[in-house]
Amino acid sequence: MEVLAAYIRANSASHLASKEATEQITNPAERLPDPPELPSDIRAILTVLKRRKSTVLQALVLQETNFTIQGLDLQKSNLEGANLRACNLKEANLCEAVLYAAWLEEANLEGANLAWSNLKGAVLQGTNLKRADLRRAILERASLEKANLEEANLLLANLRGANCEEVNLKEAYLLGTDFRRANLRGADGLTQSQIQAAIGDATTMLPDQLQRPENWSKEDEEEGEEEPSELPVSDSEEPGDDGMPPED
Repeated sequence: MEVLAAYIRANSASHLASKEATEQITNPAERLPDPPELPSDIRAILTVLKRRKSTVLQALVLQETNFTIQGLDLQKSNLEGANLRACNLKEANLCEAVLYAAWLEEANLEGANLAWSNLKGAVLQGTNLKRADLRRAILERASLEKANLEEANLLLANLRGANCEEVNLKEAYLLGTDFRRANLRGADGLTQSQIQAAIGDATTMLPDQLQRPENWSKEDEEEGEEEPSELPVSDSEEPGDDGMPPED
């Protein structure tokens, strides 16, 4: 598996290097033929890997390819630092995956399973996360500017210090979502009831039309505290959604 993963890392990067070199040529007479879609050998390897667990694909580069990874099963995979910009990961299974510092700008993750995943420091600007499962996901210090989180499940997710400016949170499930030190200015679709169900502090930046809950008045005194002792009361809690990790 390590050999196959290494092959993908090396060859996907060279594939994109060829594409970038082509785009940098301004003289039409010197322009190289357009690079093909992701090579069939990499497609075949990914098909094999989708049947495996704990796949290591660190620093994978598939940015801006036409390759569709829709529905791919990468549960528990290590994709730390992967470049998946503008990739189609619709309905992919990335449950418990490591996506630390991954580049997912403008990627399509609609309906993807990202429960318990580690997206700390990830770049998710303009990413489509509509109806994504982000229960207990770690999004600490992630860049989520203008991301679409409409109807996403963020139960107990950690967004401490995340930049969520102009993010779409319409009908997102925010029970116990940790927004301490986060930037929510200009957030679209965010309601007062959602804020009341979430967690924040005096440093959380809110849209002008929303009021800071009273229990957000004090700054976080215990820097190492991972979870609140009690969840805030929600007007309507989803039945059967306890944030527990899915079974393998």
